[in-house]
Amino acid sequence: MGSPHLSAKQVFGRDAVERQIDLRQQKSNPPELDPAEQKRQKLLAALLAQGFKKTESKKAVAKLARDATTLSLEQLIRRALELLVSR
Repeated sequence: MGSPHLSAKQVFGRDAVERQIDLRQQKSNPPELDPAEQKRQKLLAALLAQGFKKTESKKAVAKLARDATTLSLEQLIRRALELLVSR
């Protein structure tokens, strides 16, 4: 029978198959985020896991965006909870 890549190359052309392979490799290896952005994403995930709505969680994360460079994730979570529970 033959390899799937060989069959795909015959049907779609070598360039198209190689572009798809490159796209899949790029998706599997996303670029590294800066530490502050990683904290913001973890903070959002933590708030959503606690049952807060996505919109209100995003607003709290946005308010604390500047603090993500200096505070620990635990401190960010505490401050976000203070913002969300005080409503």
